[in-house]
Amino acid sequence: MLGTWKSTPSATESAVTEALSCGYRGIDCANDYDNEPEVGRAIRKFLDGGGKREELFVQVTTHDLFDLSYSLLLLLCFLSLLLKLL
Repeated sequence: MLGTWKSTPSATESAVTEALSCGYRGIDCANDYDNEPEVGRAIRKFLDGGGKREELFVQVTTHDLFDLSYSLLLLLCFLSLLLKLL
């Protein structure tokens, strides 16, 4: 599982891209990390390069009820977009 906490935006995208190319399939994310776009771009590169969504496990960490509903909404929107692109 690759953690993305406290990574700068540029480091996050390159780290997730490299990790996926090396075989990592688990990514730990959270709304509080403020790096969703960078993680998403790295996942998009993986999928565009022939990777499969069903190989990935994306963990979203939340801390309270508001974060849970917001993060769940973001995750569901993200997954919906990915499924439409496949």
